[in-house]
Amino acid sequence: MSSSTETSGEGIRHWYLGFIVALASATLSIETLQATRLGLLMLEAEKKLIEYVLLHVRVYVIDVSWNTFIAYRPGGPVLTIIITPSCSGIYAVTAFLALSLSLPFIDVRRKLYALLIYAPIILLANIVRIVTSVALAMAFGPSLFGLVHNILGSAAIILLYSVLWLDWLYRSLQHRSSRLGRLR
Repeated sequence: MSSSTETSGEGIRHWYLGFIVALASATLSIETLQATRLGLLMLEAEKKLIEYVLLHVRVYVIDVSWNTFIAYRPGGPVLTIIITPSCSGIYAVTAFLALSLSLPFIDVRRKLYALLIYAPIILLANIVRIVTSVALAMAFGPSLFGLVHNILGSAAIILLYSVLWLDWLYRSLQHRSSRLGRLR
């Protein structure tokens, strides 16, 4: 009887240690990405995608630099938008993938799901957050940008990120336990 308790405790410790390693690797991945040219190129690509979408909702843009553009509508407000690392969806995706890829008890197939299914959802949600913030600021005044982008949008992204992470983890663990059950 004590051996099953010890096994259960070891499993929890193994899971906890794996999760700590995952958090550390996510943090290290983000910090490394921010310090490299690849991270800057990815941030610039995200900015270009945001500019493209804004043009389709009739918000005009002037490209200023690799992370900055001016958004305007004729006769309306003018906003200078700077895509910072903390604002970018690239870093949220990097954290999600680092957490997913570094968990040692999840198989490679489930990790590929994180890359192919969950990561694009996070990136697209962040683009929607920025485009919505700019479009609403163009329609109802620039003071609305801060509220929509910083407070409502950030809360929505954090909630979505949490739900997606827990969904991926739950599905991965469920898949793992069903696979282990078939092996017994």
